[in-house]
Amino acid sequence: MEDKKLARKKAMQAYTKKDILKAVIDIIATKGVQNLTMDRVATKAGVAKGTLYAHFKNKKQIFDAAIQESIVPLLEEFSSIFESDLPPDKMLENIVRIHLEFFNKQKKLYRVLLYSRDAAQDGISRYNSSEYKGIITKISVIVEEGIEQELFRPLNTTKAAAMFIESIIAVAIQRLFSNATTPIDDDVTLINGIMMRGIEKS
Repeated sequence: MEDKKLARKKAMQAYTKKDILKAVIDIIATKGVQNLTMDRVATKAGVAKGTLYAHFKNKKQIFDAAIQESIVPLLEEFSSIFESDLPPDKMLENIVRIHLEFFNKQKKLYRVLLYSRDAAQDGISRYNSSEYKGIITKISVIVEEGIEQELFRPLNTTKAAAMFIESIIAVAIQRLFSNATTPIDDDVTLINGIMMRGIEKS
């Protein structure tokens, strides 16, 4: 009986935490980070202010947690590609498509992530994050496999991976702020076309 009560309590805590993080994203995306306050988050999430402090110490911690939580689905989709048996060029194509589709569906979230990216201390915090480094490393492996299979010419795989990811981010930003209505497949073809012509074996 005690175990069931504990399990129920943990489930409710997890549910409440997700509501809080969703409220944070909504507030930043609609009102800007300057209007993010613990009071406003509590009201938006429908919880007591004390409940926020049961989960988070301060506003920075709650902001960082919201950013981390929001990208979990994207990272999971990336992982499914990294673990697939697709050839390297198809893996890269799917990474572009998944990234653009994810943020095309969640434009509000992407605005928040862009703020986080621009506000990073010295402009380099994002590049030192474990998530970013992990993705670069895995894409480097994909490019290395492409070189071994003679799909791509020999090159610096880490730099190529960084260029690849940054090109996706650049196009995603352009789509966001231009309210692009063009099919995502057009931009997938554009990015992969440019990248493949630059790294394919001649």
